[in-house]
Amino acid sequence: HAKAMERFRASTVDSDELFAQLFSFRHSEYPVGASTFAAGNEALELEMKRLGLQCPHAYSVMALTAVGEDGTQLVKLRNPNGVALWKGDWSKASPLWTYELKQQLKLEHEDEGVFWMAWCDFYRLFAELCVCRLAPDMLEAREAGWLGSVFNAGQAVTLEAYARSEVEVVLHQEPHVSRGVEAVATLVDLGMAVLKRQFDGSYSTVAYAERCLQQNVHLTLTLEQDGHTASYLVVPLCFGQMRSTEPRKFRLAVHSTQPLAMETAPLDAALVAATLIQRAAEHGERTPLLKSPALGEALVLHTIDDEAGRVIVAENASFHPLRVGWEADAEGFVSSRRLLMCQDVLPPRTRQVLVVLSRDLRGKAFRLSYGFDGGGHEGGGVPAAGLHIPDIDDLGQLKALHAPQPIAGGAAGGA
Repeated sequence: HAKAMERFRASTVDSDELFAQLFSFRHSEYPVGASTFAAGNEALELEMKRLGLQCPHAYSVMALTAVGEDGTQLVKLRNPNGVALWKGDWSKASPLWTYELKQQLKLEHEDEGVFWMAWCDFYRLFAELCVCRLAPDMLEAREAGWLGSVFNAGQAVTLEAYARSEVEVVLHQEPHVSRGVEAVATLVDLGMAVLKRQFDGSYSTVAYAERCLQQNVHLTLTLEQDGHTASYLVVPLCFGQMRSTEPRKFRLAVHSTQPLAMETAPLDAALVAATLIQRAAEHGERTPLLKSPALGEALVLHTIDDEAGRVIVAENASFHPLRVGWEADAEGFVSSRRLLMCQDVLPPRTRQVLVVLSRDLRGKAFRLSYGFDGGGHEGGGVPAAGLHIPDIDDLGQLKALHAPQPIAGGAAGGA
């Protein structure tokens, strides 16, 4: 939750825009929940307790409104425990209330668990929102499949659209449950990408949900129809299972405004790699390792940092083979290379998923630090598949996840 809060605070989401969005959700009668998390911030936790907010705790968002000539934004909340302990501005004892406002918002007619607070306080103190988007007028379809494991990259789901359609896509994972007195449900990393098949058979990413450590992820998007039909592919992104011999199921739920055809299909590890490479190159953090006065950046790393871990992609932009090395000191992470180190030689003009690190929720501690090195390749010729330590041939059907791919436009390959 701490990392999620950091990413949210660093995002471009405007406070007024979020207020309007939540107002729209409640106007549409979507249930909305809000949660408090201190995430190790003791000062924040003490402030919340001083103001009467329980932490960690979940509240219901009942309504949003603006009052007064200055348009002061307020949020109406309910504590499911039935006790409103809020002591800040716009609490029941606040002097900010006028008789007219109390009558307008029916303050005296609410139960003991309901209270109002200023939007600025809500925006600052609450860490998470959960919106249940009800869609009674939409069509629903579900499909089940397998997430990737030590055996292969798992399955994807094809979507055939026969008309332009608004869709809500939710991907659920099956939690495994440990046995014994201290039994807990264990989740793995879960993300999702929706790819559109182009006329040449390649795929491009049209929507992407970052990996998280939740039971489900969701996307809202529009499926466009370019020809008689339009083909899309929903790709689950799960890498914490890659060393597991116990495959885990997923279930995909799709709500759409128009009929769709859905079917599970085998997922090619090369397509997963192409999806990660495209995402990292377009949205990841860019770190040059080697620069040439004549050619500019020759060896570049692209990093995706999400709640579930980290994806590192190496790019050889030069016309010569280049070596890149990575080594980590980590605890509580699973490596897609099966080791916390690798040495790879990338052929000219290629990109490669160097490693995918995923948090292991069975771990008791999490720490991660690593370093890189890079340079020219001093050996002989380099095959098109590159040179790799550890050998990616040992990954079996998952070999293509870490095979170099030519620098090109969209994701290549097929399901």
